[in-house]
Amino acid sequence: MSRFLGVAGETTIKNLLSTIKTGEREKIFSQLDELNQHGIDLGQFAKQAISYIDQHLLEDVDFLLHCSEIFGNVLSTLRRYPYPLIAYKIAINKALEAEKESQSTGGEKPTENKKEEKADPKTEVSVQPTAPTPQPAKATAIEQTPQPAETSLPPQTPAPEEQKLETPTQEKKV
Repeated sequence: MSRFLGVAGETTIKNLLSTIKTGEREKIFSQLDELNQHGIDLGQFAKQAISYIDQHLLEDVDFLLHCSEIFGNVLSTLRRYPYPLIAYKIAINKALEAEKESQSTGGEKPTENKKEEKADPKTEVSVQPTAPTPQPAKATAIEQTPQPAETSLPPQTPAPEEQKLETPTQEKKV
């Protein structure tokens, strides 16, 4: 019944996760091809897989969280690819390559803060605590308002021509 709706069953999700765990790229890709050929909506399948992972997370936390990241990448990539199957293959291939690379480096994932690594004692910098810097008291509103500049301007006396212009109402007697 779920096949007609484009929805995969729980067994299909479980089988794909088991195949991903083996790391066999060809088998994973053939299972994805099979899902696509059976009309499973691959966008909906990624959401179903994440939901399945959430329900079974405690069974294998590290692996299932890793798979959740893969399906999350698939969902974000589906927006850019018109062909969903290739989005799956890209995300899974990247995850498998990253896993292969981490195994070739001794299985350790690079971390930023390793406690085992100690800094060279010659280059260590000692930081001494200092007393807090005193802060100036806050200014009041009156102190914060900018005051106009106090500059004295020379008194202005009107020039004689201006005096004549100011009194146009006076009539001249002839």
